[in-house]
Amino acid sequence: MTWDFYASYDQGCANIRLTYMTENSGIKEVYLPKFTDKEATYQNILELLELPEDARTQDFAGFRLTYSDDYHNESTMIGDCAYIYAEAKYKNCQAAWNARYLDADGKEISKVINQSYLEGTKVRDALAELEEPETENGLEFAGWVLTNSGMDDTFTQPMTSLDVVAVYQGKTTADASYTYRGEDGKITCGSRMMLLDGENLTDTQIQGEASEAFKAAEHFPGLILSEWTCSMEINQERYKKVQFQALYSNCVVILKYPDDVCQYVVVDKNSEFLLPEENDKYKDILWEGYQKGEAVVITEDREFLASEYKRKDGATEEPAGEKLPEEEIAKILTEIESAPAGSRIKIDMKKATVVPKEVLAAIQGKPLDIVLDMGEYSWSIGGTEVLATELKDIDLEVKIGTNAVPSSLVSSIAEGKPVTQLSLTHNGEFGFRADLTLNLGSENSGGTGNLYYYDSSGKLIFRNAGQIGADGTASLSFSHASDYVIVIDPKAETEEKEEDKEVSETKNPEGEQEKNTDMNTTKNTTKVPDNDTISIRKNQNSITADSGETGKNDTNQRKSPKTGE
Repeated sequence: MTWDFYASYDQGCANIRLTYMTENSGIKEVYLPKFTDKEATYQNILELLELPEDARTQDFAGFRLTYSDDYHNESTMIGDCAYIYAEAKYKNCQAAWNARYLDADGKEISKVINQSYLEGTKVRDALAELEEPETENGLEFAGWVLTNSGMDDTFTQPMTSLDVVAVYQGKTTADASYTYRGEDGKITCGSRMMLLDGENLTDTQIQGEASEAFKAAEHFPGLILSEWTCSMEINQERYKKVQFQALYSNCVVILKYPDDVCQYVVVDKNSEFLLPEENDKYKDILWEGYQKGEAVVITEDREFLASEYKRKDGATEEPAGEKLPEEEIAKILTEIESAPAGSRIKIDMKKATVVPKEVLAAIQGKPLDIVLDMGEYSWSIGGTEVLATELKDIDLEVKIGTNAVPSSLVSSIAEGKPVTQLSLTHNGEFGFRADLTLNLGSENSGGTGNLYYYDSSGKLIFRNAGQIGADGTASLSFSHASDYVIVIDPKAETEEKEEDKEVSETKNPEGEQEKNTDMNTTKNTTKVPDNDTISIRKNQNSITADSGETGKNDTNQRKSPKTGE
């Protein structure tokens, strides 16, 4: 028998996620716990708040909520525990210029320059007046270039972050980033800022000199390097941003086990791979979308997820997250039992993140929804969406603001747009579909949050999108736990996105290469200083159809053995 104990206090705890402008490091977000009377309101908490010590105080004008709804607003009482989104208010628009330049030794220097502007000030005018960096070794500063895309022409937001790079007379500033499969089997990324001699350089000249950035890359043992593809992401007169990606003659199979441990196996392209039924820890393994022990033809890097399994030691695995007390679960079950069709039952999870299997079983097949309020975010689950035959406790904890997805891959799809990374604690399928509602910032209201799933084979696969409301919240659908990226379009897209399109770190999967040979694709071979020859191919495409996630019979869609999804 297991006993759960929960502490009770005479005061409530307000967990405040505060966004503000710092004096020296730009926009910052911190979590501040504040204990107060349980009857205190959100507005009372805002009145008690003080700026952190590192905050910029110029033009400061108080605090405001950045997220509110029927359950979370200025008049809502704290109770035992509450989560509050707040930001500092300023009289003028605060801008954090994230400036980068090279010192006398060729070392990259990063510096944040904070400035305050009247609303409506033109960004280009402010950029022209930005302070110059220190220059040595005969370099002549020519100005700053803005690397953000999709920026407004004028300052309108209370707080804005802008990325700028220094350019010099007679030189080309280049950001060279590269992606390959490292010695540990994981996708590895790196980048280097470089100064190249000359202006208006050709693509071939840029690619040749920038290839110095990845010359020392150490690849996963057994992989045979075929070539490096190259794509020009930003192409200005004195500034270039170029992305290199390693392609291999053979493939890697990634086996993702329940304990979030990955096994990497090198195989030949177009060879058959027999999905293992056991390893040192697990037996009777069923891989998501496939029959037990099925042989799969491998045409490119592939990830397989263990969906069903048994531990060899007979132990059962339980989520590590906090659970609701038994009496709370009993109350929820009673409410579900008596709820009429079409009901929407709100459950205050407090600090718990695990949804009990008893609750899932109680709603299964019923035309009603439960909303799990977890403070920073909430989950909505419809009874008709619970399709798993074997229900279990599921930890629905979401970690917001992670960095599990390689930055170069994120930047290749974001193109300067705002991005939020998520990591879900649970590993694998839920056994049901759930909608996650989270705050993406009121400054993004009217925009669209596009959800991409990151798999271990190095792909970002588009899942779905959600409109961002006036309060900054958006809802996105999940049926599987992993690492995700949300790319925020500043305004609603008019073109419909195709489900399960993917952005690959190869940017041009094997199945697409022949098709692209007549699409202005060129090949260049560049000699590097140590006399190694690196083949660099210009890459035109960054979004491709889902060619690597198919099950048998070329269905273009993996089916879940539990949900049929």
